[in-house]
Amino acid sequence: MTDWADRVDYRNYAIRPKMDTRNLLELLLVTLSIGFLAGVLILHSWVRTRIVSIGYEIQRLTAEEESLLKAEAGLSLEEETLKAMGRIEDIAQNQLGMQRLRASQLTIPSPRDTETDGTATLAMMRPLKSTAESRHPSSSF
Repeated sequence: MTDWADRVDYRNYAIRPKMDTRNLLELLLVTLSIGFLAGVLILHSWVRTRIVSIGYEIQRLTAEEESLLKAEAGLSLEEETLKAMGRIEDIAQNQLGMQRLRASQLTIPSPRDTETDGTATLAMMRPLKSTAESRHPSSSF
């Protein structure tokens, strides 16, 4: 090994590697402070971005709500127009060839169409069984 130092006092034989805890602690503190500040800035930018995107979403939904309300109003008007009795009578007479009913054509339901207990008899309905018969199921339908 070659010694390049000219004099003995330039030689560093007594230097030993030693950890300086104070400097290491300061480095750690500065690094954590910078990391915390970076985290706060990233969180702030993320929150700000979310607020802006939610604002745009609210604006879009408000415009969509207004257009849907206009469409609802238009459909309500169209429904009332289609339900107009004059229009229905006009279509029935002109397009379908129907005529108004005469008084002799009206059919009034007779009281015999209803049973004595007040319920209407329906077509194709089987007669109701008594409660005694309903307790014992029969095999025939």
